[in-house]
Amino acid sequence: MQLRRIRVSNFRKLIDPVEIAELPPGLAIIGGANEEGKSTLLEAIRAVLFEKHGLTGEAARAMQPLGAAVAPELELDFTVDGTEYHLWKRFVSNAAAKLRGAGRIWENDAAEDKLEGLLGFARPGRGPSKIEHHGLWGLLWVSQGAAFEEVRPNATARESLAGVLNSEVGEVLGGDVGPRLLDHFGRQRDRFWTKAGRPRGELKDAQAGLERAYEARQIAENKLAKETGNRNRVAQVEGDLARMREEGVVADLERRLHEAEARQHELAERKRAVDAAEQQEKLVRTEREQAQSRWQSRKELRDALAELERQEAESSEAVAAREEESQRALAERDRLNKWLVEADEGMERLRGRERHLEGLHRRQTAQNERNRVADTLDKATIAEAAVREARKAASALPVTEIIVQRLRRQQQGVAEADARLQGAASQLRLDVNVAHKVTGEAQTDHAGYRITGAAEVSLEGVGRIELQAGGANLPEQREQARRARSERDAAIAELGVTTLVEAEEQLDRKQAYEKEADNQAKRLDALAPEEEGGSTGLRDRLDKLDAELESLPAPAVDDPIRDDLAVVCETARKEREAAEAPRNQARKSFDSQQLIAQDAETQLTRARTRWEGLQHNRQHQQRQLEEARAAVDDNSIAHALHDMERQEETAAAAARAARDALQREDPDDIELRVTNARAAVAKAKEREDALEREADGLRRVLREMGAEGLSEQLADIKREEEAVERQAAAVEREAAAVWRAAEVLEEAAREARQAYLTPLNRHLVPYLRYLFPDAEPVLSDTLEVQGLERAGQEEAFTQLSIGAREQVAILTRLAFADLLAESGGDAPTVILDDALVYADQERFETMKHLLNRSASKHQVLMLTCRPMDYLSMGAPEFRIGPSDGEIT
Repeated sequence: MQLRRIRVSNFRKLIDPVEIAELPPGLAIIGGANEEGKSTLLEAIRAVLFEKHGLTGEAARAMQPLGAAVAPELELDFTVDGTEYHLWKRFVSNAAAKLRGAGRIWENDAAEDKLEGLLGFARPGRGPSKIEHHGLWGLLWVSQGAAFEEVRPNATARESLAGVLNSEVGEVLGGDVGPRLLDHFGRQRDRFWTKAGRPRGELKDAQAGLERAYEARQIAENKLAKETGNRNRVAQVEGDLARMREEGVVADLERRLHEAEARQHELAERKRAVDAAEQQEKLVRTEREQAQSRWQSRKELRDALAELERQEAESSEAVAAREEESQRALAERDRLNKWLVEADEGMERLRGRERHLEGLHRRQTAQNERNRVADTLDKATIAEAAVREARKAASALPVTEIIVQRLRRQQQGVAEADARLQGAASQLRLDVNVAHKVTGEAQTDHAGYRITGAAEVSLEGVGRIELQAGGANLPEQREQARRARSERDAAIAELGVTTLVEAEEQLDRKQAYEKEADNQAKRLDALAPEEEGGSTGLRDRLDKLDAELESLPAPAVDDPIRDDLAVVCETARKEREAAEAPRNQARKSFDSQQLIAQDAETQLTRARTRWEGLQHNRQHQQRQLEEARAAVDDNSIAHALHDMERQEETAAAAARAARDALQREDPDDIELRVTNARAAVAKAKEREDALEREADGLRRVLREMGAEGLSEQLADIKREEEAVERQAAAVEREAAAVWRAAEVLEEAAREARQAYLTPLNRHLVPYLRYLFPDAEPVLSDTLEVQGLERAGQEEAFTQLSIGAREQVAILTRLAFADLLAESGGDAPTVILDDALVYADQERFETMKHLLNRSASKHQVLMLTCRPMDYLSMGAPEFRIGPSDGEIT
């Protein structure tokens, strides 16, 4: 079998579709970084071939990407004996399978059965497949981290390889007689021995019977010896018990325990005296701490009041200094404001003249433009008659989407403009003793009045003061507020509605009318192009020009002649620009001083706030101290603290005296004496009881043994033992003869087997000689690599270094694949996932050469995270891309 194309989707970490196509028949390198899905690709190939599409349970869920409930889909194009096949499978959800090839199509279970027969493998009865179920491919496809493990072909792989070997070598094991003779003595040996050389069957039973006879004799002898020992032990136990009772051991120990417990009682009395003294000490200490706390609280009140009085005095001085600074700043601001008002009045006169002249010039230009537009509109009116009726219903509703949106924005703009205007307004505070009235653009607030434009203050019996707000951006902001309100009101009036809901309903109706009107408007486009706004654009333009003409000033009697308007406008502009510099300087000075004055006011407010807060805190603290002194004066608290300190010293001395008296009694020694005495009494009683129980038990055992006749039983057992020994010796002689005969026949079979394995060694030995010049492979009957033989010494596979095991295992698989390809059958595919990771540089280069050599006979796919290391092999390279997950 050779692989041609692989496509994977929603399989483990390969979520996006991944496809590798046009695989060559020889060597191919599939590269990619760690965690990019190389090993997943190999698992996908195994799954599409060897797992049933209806697989369920944990094995099926493991195919899905982590956290995703999707259906894995796998495709594989391959050839078998020159016939191309296409295999597709979907797992988990709507599971299905389809195999196409040789002009036929097999689906679902039929596809699975065909695939099984085609590739020569056997699936398990249920559940997921394992490597041993993958047939020859389980031997030739090596997963990551498994390249150095022992090569153990499964039953199907062994059968395929044995068929090739038998076809080439023929019968080298003695025909039919040799195997039958070897089988006969092998079965005879199996009667007596296990594969590991341990006894079994008749031999094991004979040896076991002999062992049981030995054990029976030993048990009888032990019982007889035990009976003698028990009699001796009874005499010893009864003697020990009699001595304990004669010497009065228990009574003496109980007397000592009583004396120790009396001293323990006296010690407990002294401990209670210590506890009482320490309790009194704690009580007095608590009362002293409470007196100390009261004295500390009173001291903190006095100190806090003194500190607040000091801070209040400092804050009062700061308030006076801030008031003086604020008055100076306000006076300077008023002087600069007067200068700015005079400059603004002059500038306004110049601007007014400039605007008037520009208006006359614009009026002249607009009139010429209006005449041109009116002439064009008259020509388009005739063409517009065809569509007027269709637009009549729509034009009756002036509302548009833009107007509705603009109305919302205009309402928001009015609110924002008013807020900015209030923020830039001038502040007026009046402190007069006469009746007064403020009129004009002024609003009251908590500090006085906010002036947003022209205002007037009338002072009864004094006169009046005219005010003009002078903020840096106030005129502009006032104009913005006026313009915002004007635009909003105009929009409302233009729509002829009272609410936004009504406007939206009109808009819906108008859009329905306009859809019908648009169908008729195409006829008008020839006279009034749509890209220029059509006739509506001409009318709008004419309306704007008319409105502009109405807003422009009418020429006065003394206005300049029409031909000089441009020159006069330029002269007025230069006069206005010349006056802007001193006016801007006045504005800059006023704005700067305004900030200074505002800062001075802020600092004054903060100073007053702090002074008032300190004054309030000082008064509160003073009231607290007065109330506390009214309850208990300072001297009483001090005397109470002094009395409690003396009482604490007295209680502490009494507690120390009680503890010293207790310590002189040596409490630990007394407790130890009591504990030891109690333990000794208990131990003595326990010993006396144990001796009595042991003596009773031994006497009972002796009575029972006397009834068994142990001497007679021992004589009978010895006679039976001799008979069993004779029978076991005969069986052992027969077993030894069978073992020797089988050894001789197996040695002859091994010599024949070497000839049997010659075709495989013809491929394997040349590979091994590149790395191990004097080594010969050691293969088992089941074609397992058991190790290497060097200089007459056999070295087990597991004793080789991990790098050597990896290299030997890979070369053995290549030799298997070479043998199968040479046999004339379908050349197999070898897949190695991240192999050769334990090879040094020299052996790595040698292994690359051998891989190239083997790939000339069959397909070899190398999955690796280091594709650059294989660049020198000249093989096609396929990579798992880091950006989109595709293999290219």
